[in-house]
Amino acid sequence: MPSGAAAQSEGYVEPPRVSVAIGMMSARGTEFESGIAGVIQLAVEPGRHRGVLRLAAGGDGRSDRGPGDFQEVALLYGRRGQGIGPGWSVSAGLGLMSFDDCPDLGDRPIARRSCTTVGVPFAIEAGTGSHHIGLSFQVAGNLNTQSSFFGAGLIVPIGWMP
Repeated sequence: MPSGAAAQSEGYVEPPRVSVAIGMMSARGTEFESGIAGVIQLAVEPGRHRGVLRLAAGGDGRSDRGPGDFQEVALLYGRRGQGIGPGWSVSAGLGLMSFDDCPDLGDRPIARRSCTTVGVPFAIEAGTGSHHIGLSFQVAGNLNTQSSFFGAGLIVPIGWMP
């Protein structure tokens, strides 16, 4: 594998890094005190660019205190540090949030209190690992009009991360 100036003169292009990560984080929202969120994400990283498809679900499980459980589907774009393994990254994007119990729909029957909103998801991640598996600490969230949330926890990326 060529490196430095030799790589540029030969037209070598580093293959993109691809990983699937799964993890858990402690979550806190504007309409719920605390809870747990599960995260699954697919990351594709050509060079220093980072594209992520994130699926998250969680909440406090107490629908009488505001939005109960939430689900998120998000696309994020960002930058990552160079190096082997997960390293570090910062990204933001656009996401769709769904809540099982929205506070502004409080007079409706529970089965009809769900709502959906668009939000701005973000993630800041730092980790270590090898070419195929890692361990990362992630701070993530979603800013939206119904119930913004943020959380922090550990995720395990598995894939091709040269």
